[in-house]
Amino acid sequence: MIRLFALFIVGILLTACAVSKETLDNGQLVFDASNPKAHHTNGRFQNIGKFKPSEGGSWFKLAFDPYRLRQDIPENHVLPYSAALKQFRSSTKQASSVTWIGHSTFLIRVDDAWILTDPVFSKYATFIPPFGPKRLVAPGLKIEDLPPIDVIIISHNHYDHTDVRSLKKLAKISPNTRVIIPLQNGRTVNRAKFNNVTEVDWFETVKTDGLSFTAVPAVHSSKRWIADDNKALWAGWSINTGRQKIYYAGDTGAGSFIHEIRKRLGVHRTAFIPIGAYSPVELEEGHHVTPEQSVAIARTLGASHAIPMHWGTFAQSPEPIAEQRSRFLAASSKGLSPHLMKIGQTISLP
Repeated sequence: MIRLFALFIVGILLTACAVSKETLDNGQLVFDASNPKAHHTNGRFQNIGKFKPSEGGSWFKLAFDPYRLRQDIPENHVLPYSAALKQFRSSTKQASSVTWIGHSTFLIRVDDAWILTDPVFSKYATFIPPFGPKRLVAPGLKIEDLPPIDVIIISHNHYDHTDVRSLKKLAKISPNTRVIIPLQNGRTVNRAKFNNVTEVDWFETVKTDGLSFTAVPAVHSSKRWIADDNKALWAGWSINTGRQKIYYAGDTGAGSFIHEIRKRLGVHRTAFIPIGAYSPVELEEGHHVTPEQSVAIARTLGASHAIPMHWGTFAQSPEPIAEQRSRFLAASSKGLSPHLMKIGQTISLP
């Protein structure tokens, strides 16, 4: 019994976004061009800018909250698998498309290139199943349904964004896929045995398949084990297709970093923005945005279209899925076209 309890505690420590204390960018961040490595500190990484401590909260409070295990799946939230597969196969004739596989995992087609974001296909986002966040719904597509992937981008190493089990399966199918990750994430990703993995710092760019991928700042953290806090960098991504720029937020709290992205990289037509896991506020505000804050990020980038992510897939927080959805739609009602996708749905890339 003691051993089982110990495993449970470790499992909680290793769940997605596992932190105990965090800080919040108060919006006064000004990047110092003379110190581009300000987010590097003593072998670890940090959020930069002026911060204040979070008011409190504990991941144990969230982990033991039974509400997170009683989420209701809204009507029309999931496309039946057979319909999702048929829709996806029909879309392969298009020059561009987006398929929502679930949470932060999207399959994006730009011309002849297939891009996969934060690939997580496992049932649990944790090191020790069945402890930790469990999928509420199955992935919209299976790994074996996917075409050969040209590029995988990963935002950070939390278990709901970096799933080694999924990466190993993908590497067996297509070992030469280009994998682009933030600094020091190779220690995890390289376990999958891809042949072409590139680590980058904030505002560094990788060009491949006629596309440019630039890692951009986010307010977040990293953790895979008990004592490896922030030893790997976290990031969002700016994808330049040559015709437009796409912003993929990854996982982030609110902060003025977004103004620097706009200043350096310009307008992003389409923004993939997180809208879930924002409660309780005292626990989440240093790591996750509310739907309203997320929409504000998209507007700051000059986006015309917003696709929500990081919601409706894992039971990570108490707020209902229907609330995540309704708050996003309400916030994006003026000047921003919301594309509320069903899990498994494929649409044309806005």
